[in-house]
Amino acid sequence: MSPRSTTSTSRSTPQEKADGSRLALARVRAGLTRRELADVVGVAGSTVRTWEATGVPVGRLGALSAATGVSRAFLELDEPDVLEPDLIYFRSRRSASSSTRAAAAGDGLVGIEFYSALARRLTLPRVDVPVLSEVGDPEEAARVLRSAWTLGPGPLPNLVQLAEAHGVRVMGLQGRSADVDAFSLWRDGRPYVFLSRLKTPERSRFDLAHELGHLVLHAHEPYPTAECEKEADAFASELLLPTLTLQSEGLPEVGLDPLIAGKLRWGVSAMAYVSGLRRAGVVGDSSITKMFRDLSARGFRRAEPGSSMPWPRSKVFDAAREILGRSIVEDLAAETGLSPDDINTLTFGQLLAVARPGAPSTPGTEPDEGDRHASGLRLVVGGA
Repeated sequence: MSPRSTTSTSRSTPQEKADGSRLALARVRAGLTRRELADVVGVAGSTVRTWEATGVPVGRLGALSAATGVSRAFLELDEPDVLEPDLIYFRSRRSASSSTRAAAAGDGLVGIEFYSALARRLTLPRVDVPVLSEVGDPEEAARVLRSAWTLGPGPLPNLVQLAEAHGVRVMGLQGRSADVDAFSLWRDGRPYVFLSRLKTPERSRFDLAHELGHLVLHAHEPYPTAECEKEADAFASELLLPTLTLQSEGLPEVGLDPLIAGKLRWGVSAMAYVSGLRRAGVVGDSSITKMFRDLSARGFRRAEPGSSMPWPRSKVFDAAREILGRSIVEDLAAETGLSPDDINTLTFGQLLAVARPGAPSTPGTEPDEGDRHASGLRLVVGGA
């Protein structure tokens, strides 16, 4: 069976104006104010405001496309949905500006449109993400999720594929700023997570666990709070480093080598591993202080020196390329108006990658063969 055609028929005609909110979305994603965009295309700032409110003359689309870095086709699409930055769970620094968050929210909106287009071509796993806001304690919620997903007490597998197998739509995020490196949201009953790759694979894995915490704990929270962030961190730590398992294993030796071995086994950063040991009460405060000091002195506070942990591959995007063929990028670009670079970012580079015989398509992103959770993820042509 071949994929059915889903190319949008909602382009503007020469006699029409293009939708103004599409221009607003492109401008915000580009990090431009109305005045800045007006200066680039040579009009008054009030003109851009009017265009965004009432529509854009099609004769201006070429210049606006170049100024905002999107395709003309993107600006010709129908009005997009609204995605308010205040309703998104951002894993970000407090220094993140409102424009940075708004740009990331714009990336999220086009990501949702992109994944919806993909879902019309493939049957994706059903959503199986329990809402655990009534549990109260975030660490207990992590234990409940491990039980619900039959994960056992040990280290978790490829977390991207695990989330995908339970219906979470995981995508890449533009590395616009280190101030916003991940976020999540529920949209029309579907959970979404966006991850940048500005950090190490270990820290990105914790980010994904953190966002899963938001999805299960805060689905009914109208606005994210600082307390929500603390709860998501506690959830992530317990999900990746279960207290009872750490307590049963203990720390057999003192020194840096056991810490490195432990963090490699659990797939977390060295600092996160030590924090897990502290939370589990495996070692005393004085030993914890020394561990943190020794790790900091060796560069582990902001990086993972010597790490060989690969970036996790998405099974959805690998399967999409295998099932739908290499033309899938052109098909999705035609429907969504997104550039190949945008699609490359959203799919972690997997749809555009050209594999060498006998080698992974992208260095450091080898598939997780034999993963019993990811192997339950089945995709077939003909979505909804």
